[in-house]
Amino acid sequence: MRRKYGVFLLFGLIIFSLVGFAFVRLMQSPKAKPAVTGVQIFKGPVIKTIYSSLQVEVVVKDHHIIDVIPLVLPNSDTRSITLARVSVPILRKEAISQNSAEIQGVSGASVTSSAYSRSLQGALAKAGL
Repeated sequence: MRRKYGVFLLFGLIIFSLVGFAFVRLMQSPKAKPAVTGVQIFKGPVIKTIYSSLQVEVVVKDHHIIDVIPLVLPNSDTRSITLARVSVPILRKEAISQNSAEIQGVSGASVTSSAYSRSLQGALAKAGL
């Protein structure tokens, strides 16, 4: 009986890991570049953390952030993948609304938030913002 639960637990962890890996690969896939004139795209540096790495690129038009696209996301373990899945959309929204890398971190994802902000800051420096 105990062995069955161990097998089910192992199977569940494998499925969870594969889903997380697929999410990370999807987030890292090349995105179509905007076809709007006057749009510029700047890559931030890859920020290495104690868990993994993170990199973003920023899409700028008329000195305003119109999008922040993650290029490299944490993918070392399921917890990091889950935290990135939750925190990156929040950080993106904050960066666009603040038009700055001076954004509030996401509670529980301080390492991811800090790396996101630093990569965004590097991209904005290249953009002259």
